[in-house]
Amino acid sequence: MNMILKLKNFYDTGAANRAAFNTILIYTQRFFAAGLSLFTTPLLLKALGIEDYGIYALTIGFVGMLAVLNWSLSNATQRYTAFAIGEGDYEKLKKSFFYFISNSFSLRFVTLFNRYWNKFFLC
Repeated sequence: MNMILKLKNFYDTGAANRAAFNTILIYTQRFFAAGLSLFTTPLLLKALGIEDYGIYALTIGFVGMLAVLNWSLSNATQRYTAFAIGEGDYEKLKKSFFYFISNSFSLRFVTLFNRYWNKFFLC
């Protein structure tokens, strides 16, 4: 409990200490994730085999890419919506909302019908 209070006091003392504390936490999280990945990769490779592990890695990469895209679009939607509401410009709000909805549906359309397009283009 005493260590938690020391960390809280260190965190509350100023912006430089907060930046250093946050940097340490981020690096700790990154090293933990890398260590976990180094530990689990051989286990998955042994359990799945080479071909299935390749499919698994490709799927995880694709899902991760879509997650980053989804996160970016949702943050952009929130930002532009908040700015339009804050300015009181409801015409701008309607335009930005229509833009984000149309982008969202077009990305979902591409994702849903991707397998049919692959059959058509890859033959």
